Amino acid sequence: CKVTCHPKCSTSCPATCGLPLALVDHYVTESMKPPVLSPLVTSSTVLSGEVSKMQGWIKVLRYVGTKRAWEQHWAVLSDMSLLLYNKENAGNSDADASEVLHLANATLQPSVSCLDVPDVAKTDIPFVFSVILPQPTRCWPTQTIYCLSNDKQQWVQSLQQILKTAKVNQNSLKSLVSLQNSFALDVNCCLPLKDKILLLGAGEGLFALYTQAVPKSGRVARKASQSSRVLQQILGVGSVQQMERIPDTDLIVMITGGDGALVSVHVDNLQLSACASGSPQPEVLLNKIEDTVNCSIFCSGNVDGNIYLCAAVCGKIRLLRSTANRRRFILMKVELLHFLLPQLC
Repeated sequence: CKVTCHPKCSTSCPATCGLPLALVDHYVTESMKPPVLSPLVTSSTVLSGEVSKMQGWIKVLRYVGTKRAWEQHWAVLSDMSLLLYNKENAGNSDADASEVLHLANATLQPSVSCLDVPDVAKTDIPFVFSVILPQPTRCWPTQTIYCLSNDKQQWVQSLQQILKTAKVNQNSLKSLVSLQNSFALDVNCCLPLKDKILLLGAGEGLFALYTQAVPKSGRVARKASQSSRVLQQILGVGSVQQMERIPDTDLIVMITGGDGALVSVHVDNLQLSACASGSPQPEVLLNKIEDTVNCSIFCSGNVDGNIYLCAAVCGKIRLLRSTANRRRFILMKVELLHFLLPQLC
């Protein structure tokens, strides 16, 4: 038929190869009509007049076992988040939502092709858009959320305005520090420490960076002023993929080393090593948390006065609780889950 079209327009092109010319003309005539939404799509979007309050029924493509299927959610676009609920008007806060998609630094794709979603019906492709979400660390790939709605145009316009506003606000931010030339590092995470010191977790190890001039008074400040290096490596720590200051404690937990071990270290020990001058420098004493090798990611929280760690380790979720003195963690529960392991950079 010698038809030429864009890859994303191929779904709208009728499959007329080998058909009589009269039947081809019929297909072309029918294809010029507005597309009819398949029975799979049952959306009833309600627009309240403000872009930040866009809401309605959408369907999200999810994995169910080894296959993907559509899940229907009541979606609310609020500020810089897309809130997904299981029921209509179920709430308007993050706590009530079944899932919260943070749109900061997200990328919107107004249209997709059948190559992106080969398991979706061709009649539904014109109503599909996707949102690409970045991950907290570069070791995790980006997450693409495919959404389906018969009010796709309104959703796309609302999301574009939200992301445009976020980009303007992001451009107004000031850079804290820029590492160049011999100081360039493969930084995975950072964490503020006391006395204007910033911890940088990188593939090369753990580093302490003085973010601004250190005052002349104070024991720690005098040690820092004696050091001629602005960027100083903390010995005893391998590559760092993630680190977090545990609330209501003096501990910092991090994923470090080639084996992805989950370790804890006291803040005072890190500060002493970061501010040490001269040679040799003291190594930091790391306390390995039991049975948490090959850790992918973790989070912490305070529940009823108890400090908990939740770590993903080799297809298992391990729940740990701090001891009474809050100096170490003990294993409480192991839950088997099926998830893909991240590929480290």
